[in-house]
Amino acid sequence: MRKLPTAQFFASVFLMTAGAGVVQAQSINFCFTNSSSYIIYLRAFSANRNFVWPATGGWVLDDRIQHCVSLACSPGEQICYGGTNNAGTDWGVGYSNSHGCTACCGVCDNSTYGTNLLD
Repeated sequence: MRKLPTAQFFASVFLMTAGAGVVQAQSINFCFTNSSSYIIYLRAFSANRNFVWPATGGWVLDDRIQHCVSLACSPGEQICYGGTNNAGTDWGVGYSNSHGCTACCGVCDNSTYGTNLLD
């Protein structure tokens, strides 16, 4: 009779501690508004690892409506956006992640960053 309660106790302790070392995924949210005269092509890049969102292609802003994207990322990871248009204007780190920027990055901590992209 004693084996069943003991087994249940150790099973519940195992279940409570099994996920203790697991890092929980978080997200970062970017909201973009295209106030430019041109269509804008955007992507996001991790500054901590070799990763880009979306995995292929990019987001297309072809209207003046605010568009938001939620990106799954690692807690504390720095994510920067970059964009371009067909007229040669770049935003953030650029579409190829080749520029520096002063205000185009955010931290993966479930925060939301809004950006109005102007010519």
